[in-house]
Amino acid sequence: MEMHLPFFKVVGAGNDCLVAFGEHLSRIGDDTAKIVQSICDRHNGVGADQFFEVLSTSPLAVQVWNCDGSKAEMCANGTRSFLLLAREQAWVDATAQELSILVSGKAYSACWASTGYELCLGSPQVAPAAEVMIRERKIPYLPVNVGNPHAVVYVHESGWIDPSVFQFKEWGSLLETHPQFPMRTNVEFIRSMKVQGDHAEVKIEVWERGAGATLSCGTGAVAVAAAISAENKSLKRFSVIMNGNVLNVRLEGGKAFLSGPSRTIAEGNYLWSRA
Repeated sequence: MEMHLPFFKVVGAGNDCLVAFGEHLSRIGDDTAKIVQSICDRHNGVGADQFFEVLSTSPLAVQVWNCDGSKAEMCANGTRSFLLLAREQAWVDATAQELSILVSGKAYSACWASTGYELCLGSPQVAPAAEVMIRERKIPYLPVNVGNPHAVVYVHESGWIDPSVFQFKEWGSLLETHPQFPMRTNVEFIRSMKVQGDHAEVKIEVWERGAGATLSCGTGAVAVAAAISAENKSLKRFSVIMNGNVLNVRLEGGKAFLSGPSRTIAEGNYLWSRA
């Protein structure tokens, strides 16, 4: 029997997410993780990095899922894009300058900034530098928590590998699933950095826990900014470039704020076949 699952598709700086109401998922009645895996499949489904299950529109509350069917604590690009969708669909007051939202059970706030929402991600936690051993190489990294775990790795000027032969998908997968990270981890590889005053332009590659190689990652951009700022506290503004997509991070009052492009690109019905 085929059942219809209404959905929206949003994208933030290349990071694409599907949005559907939890009540519609419940109507289908199958395991949500299976539905998420199916609809996020890029060949046999609609395709997406993450999936947002809308739990409530008043107040705004969502549960984030990765495309592999695992639950995620946060997806910052998806949250920014979901807030824009909520504004477009009149789920929230379009005149409100500030919105609150529960993402996977944690409260966040965002402010309207002319073309989209700037999301406050609270205070990133940067732990002391550490190393992980893979293929007889000691890989230095900075552990950062942005509501979800990250390992920030310098590729340029690091000495652990020749940047010209570095393959981030290979190393990202190895790091994500390394026993040193029992809950798995997101991984950001810093390729280059230019500094001018309190601003840094950083080019990175990102491997997301539960999603793999993605075109960008909002919490990853914040993790990179926090890691760099921990070593150079004069840096407060960051342009983080991933596959040509640019995310802006500013650090103020011990908190991180993320902004960048986002838009709604599709609305439709997914046909779920129940065996």
